[in-house]
Amino acid sequence: GHDAALFLLAMSRVRRRLLERRRAFILAMALVFTAILLTVGVTLLQVAASSTAAGGLATDADVSSDLARSGLADAEYQLLLDPQWAAGIATKAYGSGSYSVVATACANSVLLTATGRQAGGTTRIVRREAGLGTKALRYLLFSEARVSVNITAGRPMVGCLYSRAAPGAIVASFTGSIDSFASGGPDLRMPIFDPLQYQVLVGFDETFTGATTLTGDHRSKRVTYVNGNCTLRQTGGPFHFNTLIVNGNLTINGSTALGNSTFTPLAYDATRDLPAILVLGYHTLTTAAGTSPVSVTGVVAVGGAVTFNNLVLRGNLLALGNLTLTGNRSDLAQNRLLLDPMTYPPFFRAGAAGGYLVPLHEQVLR
Repeated sequence: GHDAALFLLAMSRVRRRLLERRRAFILAMALVFTAILLTVGVTLLQVAASSTAAGGLATDADVSSDLARSGLADAEYQLLLDPQWAAGIATKAYGSGSYSVVATACANSVLLTATGRQAGGTTRIVRREAGLGTKALRYLLFSEARVSVNITAGRPMVGCLYSRAAPGAIVASFTGSIDSFASGGPDLRMPIFDPLQYQVLVGFDETFTGATTLTGDHRSKRVTYVNGNCTLRQTGGPFHFNTLIVNGNLTINGSTALGNSTFTPLAYDATRDLPAILVLGYHTLTTAAGTSPVSVTGVVAVGGAVTFNNLVLRGNLLALGNLTLTGNRSDLAQNRLLLDPMTYPPFFRAGAAGGYLVPLHEQVLR
């Protein structure tokens, strides 16, 4: 009986020790699991805080982008009001921040660089190039005054006519339409072109000063410039030019049986040709009755009135003054169609009315 009691006492002590060890293991595991939970919780809190901060930065960046694009919209509105607008926009408060815009004129477009600033300090810079179109270049013949046509023979005219004042008599075989502001048509104005840009960026290959009479072939010169009244004479044979720019009155006279005189402008770049004829200021372009046909490819723009006899045109003729066509050997067609500002002759921009914008490309700079 004594041995049995000792055995039971020993077994009781073994059980007690096993229970104590089990309790210690469970407590240790609980402490480890609690430590793991604390670590995971702290990590999740840090991740949440970082995500919240990143979300705030993203929101600020979105607000700054919206502010920059609001500046672009403001600048484009200013351009529609005045296509020559180039003042830019100083810092202007808007919503929860501000924007500013810098405008830089290009050949047939304007480059707008807008900076949006969120009140918290985040900044976004967005640049957009917009083409400046003019509906005036959608017409074969355009006059900010009156168009009159008296073509007694020759091929039918193909294209549209614009006469801001009520048009005069249109005596011609004609395929197209006639628009007039005086009859409820659109209010359009003569496009603006900058001769200084031609001098600086294209260059004048030959220059004449004072009253000048020219004959013969000038096609070895990309641009011919006359600073004064200019007479082109066909007696003895036709004349030939690529581009002619005249700061004075331009007169064409004489007849020849040796073929048409020509204006065939060269390319400025991959999409634009130079103009055929530019008459600057309020000067006129006049051809005498009986003048032999003159063939023109491209755009003719005259700051005054035009009277043209026997014109052969593949392009556009625009005049600030009255535009009168006569002859019995005329041939006019609106070819090529200039619907995209990037196909205009360089440095042509919309006048005071009839302009529109064509988005070209946009880039986020920062």
